[in-house]
Amino acid sequence: MIFHLCILTHPHINYSQIMKKTILYSIISVLLFSIACNKKHESSADDDKRLSDDIIPIKVNRSLYVEKYSNIFKNVQYVPLEETRNSIVGAVSSLQITNSGDFIVFDNKLKAVFRFASDGKFLNNIGFRGPGENEYVLPMDVKYDSFYDKVLVWDNGKRSILTYGMDGKVEYQIQLPWFIYSIGIVDKDYLICYMNNSEDIRGSEKGTNYKIIRRDGTIIREFGEYGVEKSRFRPSTDHSFCFQLGRCLCFPPFSSTLYCVENTSLKPLVTFDLSEKAVPQEWLKGNYFDFRENIRKRPDLVEIISCHETDRYYVLNMIKSGPALLCIINKETREVKNLSSYSINDIYGMAESTIVTSVHDNKIYFATESMDYGFRMNLLESVSEGASIKDVYLKQEVAIRSQLDHVFGENSSGIYIDSLKTTKYNLIHGERDLIEKLAIHNNPIIQICTLK
Repeated sequence: MIFHLCILTHPHINYSQIMKKTILYSIISVLLFSIACNKKHESSADDDKRLSDDIIPIKVNRSLYVEKYSNIFKNVQYVPLEETRNSIVGAVSSLQITNSGDFIVFDNKLKAVFRFASDGKFLNNIGFRGPGENEYVLPMDVKYDSFYDKVLVWDNGKRSILTYGMDGKVEYQIQLPWFIYSIGIVDKDYLICYMNNSEDIRGSEKGTNYKIIRRDGTIIREFGEYGVEKSRFRPSTDHSFCFQLGRCLCFPPFSSTLYCVENTSLKPLVTFDLSEKAVPQEWLKGNYFDFRENIRKRPDLVEIISCHETDRYYVLNMIKSGPALLCIINKETREVKNLSSYSINDIYGMAESTIVTSVHDNKIYFATESMDYGFRMNLLESVSEGASIKDVYLKQEVAIRSQLDHVFGENSSGIYIDSLKTTKYNLIHGERDLIEKLAIHNNPIIQICTLK
């Protein structure tokens, strides 16, 4: 193909000089563009470095799925939540420990908030659902405020933060003109709100990720340090904030970095490196349905859904192709230990829940269902006291191999099965009676594991 270039001429214009200037300007433009791109790249690299000063590599491989509870926990305690006419709990969406040791339970399924004693005895409701002045319509997030011994309920229906006393009565209300997905307690003066890239009730994309506000609702700062580009993506934010070790921690959805909220900004504490198993950040720029479809096509990827901290450990909840993984990381040694719901638990035979509900002091709290204990009872019916429980599992070896290989890849169950054959795991005295008592409850049972 032949292209013809036609130049219209004018007798009073020096076209040769114009062409030289044009070429010079083009070269300068290319150089400036190149410099800008390099600066942008260097800036991004600096940002990445800033978020990754302390990096802990996490290898999710087959050998990690066979950790026993006794390798990580000193003991396990079970606290059934009392069932009364006013304390029917559908699901424990969050559990927080008060200064006096009581449990604040948020049931996002039934949209209700309860207070239980540390032994599981029901104390009172925290507010009630309804359209009344002192009620909440659509509670989205609940936080215990240890500074003032209050309970804060974010009601997305009224777009208000309702503050309740321990007696369950509302004390004051702050109305805010936004859709908030999660709130956090920063200190005595400030709260933080996660906006999930939406600011107002119309779902505008102009909102920032975070707003730090005074207790009266006055905005102190708005920022988006998480760095995800504005998009239609709306991930879950149930575990964005928690208050531990005297500070407000923030773990953005599908992030790999744990932040601390201080001086009205997010300060990165540690980054967990999943390498090739991490969810690509560019997936967050689309919509949620595309994201889930991408995840479905890549069952090898790992999502970190929450992060907690104790004085000695980081506690992560992760999901790999459906099953939940509990990741315990020693801060000093950087040793990583993982538990999955398929791991055999040699403390009372329980391993049904690996979803962390709360972390307080040196204890991890799980919410388990009575049906889990009923299933365990069926397994133990033919086992006499003192006999090896591992034989019960080995009888199901074919089913176990099939399930693990399907979820984690071919031959991934080999180490797990081999470990069962060499583990001393016997039915201890009183274990069957304990499991039988737990199985008859309707309300959830709080499983408390004390870290070594």
